[in-house]
Amino acid sequence: DMLDAEGNLKKGIALTFRAYAIQKEPFNDPVVACPLTSANSLANAIDSAQPGDVLTVTGEVVEAITIDKSITVNNLTASAPVTVTADDVALNNAKITVNQTATPAVTVPSSVTGFTMTNSEISADTGSGGNHTAVNISAGGDITFTGNTISNLTYNGVEFSQSSAVNSLTISGNNFVNCGNNAISIYKVVDGAVINIENNSFTNVSNAIRLSNYDNTTATFNISKNIADTDNMWNKAFVLLQAVKGEDFAKYTLNFAGNTLGEGGVYTYVYNSTTEPVVNMQ
Repeated sequence: DMLDAEGNLKKGIALTFRAYAIQKEPFNDPVVACPLTSANSLANAIDSAQPGDVLTVTGEVVEAITIDKSITVNNLTASAPVTVTADDVALNNAKITVNQTATPAVTVPSSVTGFTMTNSEISADTGSGGNHTAVNISAGGDITFTGNTISNLTYNGVEFSQSSAVNSLTISGNNFVNCGNNAISIYKVVDGAVINIENNSFTNVSNAIRLSNYDNTTATFNISKNIADTDNMWNKAFVLLQAVKGEDFAKYTLNFAGNTLGEGGVYTYVYNSTTEPVVNMQ
């Protein structure tokens, strides 16, 4: 009925439409919903990304990559080092393997504020010299590190804040395995910081948690529901408090609750300091 007898469009026709916006498939799966970025084009995609964008990677990155935008990167598979130089980057479902001397698989420098890594598998064999940690997070601000599996046959698993103090830190649901030295190292925190370390497992590591206090600040560590194979640890200690710069560990409060240690394991061991943390057992 839109055409007249001569086949021309009639004038004065009014069309009414009713539209429905339905958020269902595939938006219930963020990985499916986001356009895929090939490994070969990842650097260009990061270069053109806007803060808050989400990139989902397909394929394997074989050359060193730098993430210099405040974005989320999903499914990054890499056999070369990844460096994060922007604030508030999130790495989700990454699988990164780098076996290079003194080369972390993931580096987040002290110029960065805020970082998140979730549900990722990071493996490294860094050697014991130079920068010898699988994941080196020197960023300050608020850090979230959850659901990851970390291994470094030679040295440290994940190291936090040698240069920039963290404000809050959540380390939960991770599996630390085959770390030749410290699974978790924390050196500097802002005064009054709250650190949550919970639901992690530690297998075949020399030290599960190593704490220092470079700035002699107060902090609370909530350490709960972890499983630690302390049989393999130095002095069978779950938490090593190691002084390097005259630390006052009396400014630290350690709240332990529901942890499982190996036979004969002890909760704390203080090295090179005469001060002891406040320890609460629940």
